[in-house]
Amino acid sequence: MKKFAYHNCAKKANADVVLVGVPDESGNKSNRHGASKGPLAIRKASHERLSFKRKGKTMRILPERGSLNLSFHDYGNSTKKQVSRVLSSVKKHQIPIILGGDHSITTKVLQGFSPHFPKMAVLYFDAHPDIVSSTENYYGSVVHDICKLPSISPRHVVQLGLRSIEEEERINLKKNKISHFTALDVAEIGLKKVFSKIRRKIGKMPLYISIDLDSIDPSFAPAVDTPVPFGLLSNDVLSLVKRCAVELNVVGLDIMEMSPRHDIQMRTAQLAAQLIVEFIGSKKFSK
Repeated sequence: MKKFAYHNCAKKANADVVLVGVPDESGNKSNRHGASKGPLAIRKASHERLSFKRKGKTMRILPERGSLNLSFHDYGNSTKKQVSRVLSSVKKHQIPIILGGDHSITTKVLQGFSPHFPKMAVLYFDAHPDIVSSTENYYGSVVHDICKLPSISPRHVVQLGLRSIEEEERINLKKNKISHFTALDVAEIGLKKVFSKIRRKIGKMPLYISIDLDSIDPSFAPAVDTPVPFGLLSNDVLSLVKRCAVELNVVGLDIMEMSPRHDIQMRTAQLAAQLIVEFIGSKKFSK
């Protein structure tokens, strides 16, 4: 298995960024499948679309804004069962990036990583609220499940891109007073106002960003297991993620639900790979 193309640090302990793949879709209950191949596809796209050879040297694209003065370690893959342990060993000052896999992996990641922080906020990009409480421990209950963790409260969760909401989820969003913006809200309110509201809500808290690629309109990201029309524009997600990286205390990121069997000319895989580069390009690392 090839490492992510920006891997430049042999030892996890010395890295600013630690990337971990979790090729698992055991929490998927949709009619479409394939997200277990997501980490491989994203790594492949980083080589085929974000780097090239010139005069025997490998050249890699730079972020649209920012720089890449950092050490990047691709740990390889972990099982879903073991990823909590892997994330617990990531140091507090390091930034973990996790590639899925179905979205239920986020619960396991935060079980391992969130104990580093007494209180943590979560910015959750998804077409679905994932706050089903009648069934637990699958991709539709992630927000319900992570809010049981000691360091995460519903009042510190913000959801973006919602547009496919079950009645049970609507009730739970209201009951738990979870801040949320539909994709239509983002289009009507505008990115600046949405980000301003996010910043007021989160403040200086450690922030974990979780991105289900189905939050993005399927015209940009078709390779997901639960596509929903009228989604966020790819530049909406890019702008919000980069602004969070610059202005908020982002401590981790995951990109979930990349299902390559449904991709078109590697469109979704490249988007995911390039979003990682744009995020780390804007994030400031202490040296």
